[in-house]
Amino acid sequence: MLRHQVNEITSANLSAEEETQIESRYRSRVTAAVIEIASGVATKLSEADDAILSRLGETQKLLHELEKLDPRWRRRRIRMKRRWSSYRRLRADLSRYAENLDLDPEQFVRHRAANLAL
Repeated sequence: MLRHQVNEITSANLSAEEETQIESRYRSRVTAAVIEIASGVATKLSEADDAILSRLGETQKLLHELEKLDPRWRRRRIRMKRRWSSYRRLRADLSRYAENLDLDPEQFVRHRAANLAL
């Protein structure tokens, strides 16, 4: 499929201005798609009604109550807290990524081609 697309683009004989316009539109669409995906994951982690971080926070509180009654649950509660912290970092990383995204279209095409080859 990728070879067909490359051949199609080559045979279009685009002027430099047309090629620049197409690359600009492509870059905008790719950037928008990447931002949408990163933001979607961040939302699922912390902003949606069923957000993972909210549920893990609630679970953390319940495990803490359980630990007060039975200290054997301490180790499990600490493990849960680490996971919660890991998801919080992931959410922050995704937000920063979406805010600072400057995707090079050539880099994206190379990356996409490599993934399609797999």
